[in-house]
Amino acid sequence: ELRTPHHHCAPASSGALAFNASAQDSDAATPKAPECGQQEIGINLFRWINIDLQGQAGSRGDLRYASGLLYKWHCHRNVFRGGVDVLRNSYTIGTDLGGAANYPEGQGYRDGKSTDTRIRLGYERRFGDGRLQPYAGMDVGFRFFQDRYYFEGMGGFVYNPTSGTKTVTAQQVFIAPFVGLDYHFANRWSVAMELAVNYFSGHANHHSD
Repeated sequence: ELRTPHHHCAPASSGALAFNASAQDSDAATPKAPECGQQEIGINLFRWINIDLQGQAGSRGDLRYASGLLYKWHCHRNVFRGGVDVLRNSYTIGTDLGGAANYPEGQGYRDGKSTDTRIRLGYERRFGDGRLQPYAGMDVGFRFFQDRYYFEGMGGFVYNPTSGTKTVTAQQVFIAPFVGLDYHFANRWSVAMELAVNYFSGHANHHSD
């Protein structure tokens, strides 16, 4: 699920593999789907994200820990859900040769931090009964992304490249179809593995300091 700051531009899509731990307000480890009204809250234990760099050297994967909360309301096999994710990242690209160094063309140095905040609502459909339950569905939401970095070169300059600080922001609507597998290992407790693909709309805004 995410974009991350290595790309100083908001991505068009990303894929995420998430592992969640959840607690239910009633016994969910029964052979039948829960009655209407059962509630569940979970935390994202860790998430591996593969980002589409929009032609910038392919793609890149990142691992994030404890990155969000997810609430679910069950009614038989139907589940309505909402969540908040906050994905932070610090990164360095290249080697700092100094502001007046001669970088090879197309290369340079970048050091920055990014924050990717997402609010989402969605629906999932459960399949099967018992402790192990596959499911599928879709989330829709809004994303605010900010990447602030110091750079040298990285603009086609060969001699005495420019340097400075830039901030990139993006406000985007997204959709995220997903599939998952939920395992109820004990009464009121479960873990889930979920694979999602995120599609973002909108464009990034670049600001130089």
